[in-house]
Amino acid sequence: MDWRLFLLEFWDDHKAAEEQTAAEIARKRACCAIAERVGAMAAATRSSS
Repeated sequence: MDWRLFLLEFWDDHKAAEEQTAAEIARKRACCAIAERVGAMAAATRSSS
């Protein structure tokens, strides 16, 4: 499942106009534990348990 279906567009680092802005968005998503793909996050959580 793609997180882009649930979050606002400004959380999407792929749509940022500047590289620095994209890096900041990616950092914020990582801090909030929002993976690139939601399914990848769930799999990582299950395997670390």
